[in-house]
Amino acid sequence: MENNNLKDFGKEFIESVRDNTLTDFEKISKGELRSKRGQELFEKISQFDEIQLETIKDIVRNMVDKSIFNTLFFFEENEEWIISNPENDIDDINELSDGLSGELYTDDGWISKFSKFPKTL
Repeated sequence: MENNNLKDFGKEFIESVRDNTLTDFEKISKGELRSKRGQELFEKISQFDEIQLETIKDIVRNMVDKSIFNTLFFFEENEEWIISNPENDIDDINELSDGLSGELYTDDGWISKFSKFPKTL
C-alpha cells in the first residue's frame, strides 16, 4: 500500500512540474503564450506540418519525463541532498519509496495516476 505522503508528493510534483511544463509547451504550439519568447517559438513551430509537430511534441514530452526521472534519480543516489517536509514529519521523501524515479512509469505510477498528459515510456 502506497504511503499517503508519497502519493501526495507524487501528485503535487507531477501536476506542478510535468503538467505545468507540458501545458506551457501546448500554449506555445497554439500561439497562446503571450510572452515575447513564446511568440517567437510559435512563429517557428507554426511552420511545421502535422507530422513534424507531433514529432516535436513527442520529443518535448520525452525530454520532460527524462528530466523528471533524472531529478528524482539524483535524490535517490545522493544522500547529501534530500527532499524533506518538516511540517509533515518527512525527513527524506526517498525513505518512503523503493525508488523515487521508479514511481513515475508503471501502469499505476505517478504519471498514469496524476498527469493530464500521457506517459512517454
